[in-house]
Amino acid sequence: MNTEFIFQFVLFLGLLSTGLAICFSDARHRIIPNKYVLIIAAISITLALINGFILKSSPYAALVFIVGFIATIIGIWGGGDTKLLTAFTLGIKPEFLTLALILMCLLGGLQIVVMLIRYRSFQAIREKGIAYGIPIVLSFTFFAFVSL
Repeated sequence: MNTEFIFQFVLFLGLLSTGLAICFSDARHRIIPNKYVLIIAAISITLALINGFILKSSPYAALVFIVGFIATIIGIWGGGDTKLLTAFTLGIKPEFLTLALILMCLLGGLQIVVMLIRYRSFQAIREKGIAYGIPIVLSFTFFAFVSL
């Protein structure tokens, strides 16, 4: 078996397991720990370097950070979501970024529908908050795999 393939597979498993930890933390505490975001960023950068698209994905990651920072200031979502989205963007080929964002939005919408069924009011959802790290992880982990 090819050692490069094995290395990328191990890195992807790290991305997957860290993403799972982020989902649990965000669902339970509405917090995305910085240490997990740093792990995602390190793995994403490594995968992008191996696959030769780091120079293409970096400007998009910067743009995602700027837009996410503005979204955080306005109160659309939290800073952890912006950092996580930026970290994942580094490891996704630019041609898949739009699809990843669309899937993230669709999964986020589905999550809100499920929360509406569970809590039966928008007010309860506003008080509890939306764990948007979950749709980010699901969408961007999938497209990180596609980018390998």
